[in-house]
Amino acid sequence: MKLALDELYAEGLKQYGNALDAEIKKQINYLAKSYSELGRQEREPINYQDPATRFAYVFKYTASHGDYVVQTLQKAGRAVGGTLFNAETLRLSCVGGGPGSDVIGTLKYLSDHMNEPTKKLTCYLLDGEQAWADTWTEIGDAISVHPGTS
Repeated sequence: MKLALDELYAEGLKQYGNALDAEIKKQINYLAKSYSELGRQEREPINYQDPATRFAYVFKYTASHGDYVVQTLQKAGRAVGGTLFNAETLRLSCVGGGPGSDVIGTLKYLSDHMNEPTKKLTCYLLDGEQAWADTWTEIGDAISVHPGTS
């Protein structure tokens, strides 16, 4: 997550300069209000185009959403009685909802379960905001679950 936050912060500095921290706080409030209205059909769609909004999302929500993914994978692993994945290359498809959560959660699961044979994780992201894919694609090469792997 730090890699994504660092990248988003640098992008936000270009747009907001010294006002970035105040804008991030504003966007955290915007997201909280927007999420409280998800059940309303007439609500405005959440706009993640702004780097301050994406930073706010990653900072506030990605870790907890990623933990939901970890818990789900752990439960599935227990249900099958052992190794959940059976290949060295794992392909992960993420559909909206902050795709970083899926990536972070899956990486955490693999890190905690060294018996998994996965050495490479390839992610496919489908989201209405291209900037999410750009954020996670650029940090993909820097992530390693097992020493010497990517």
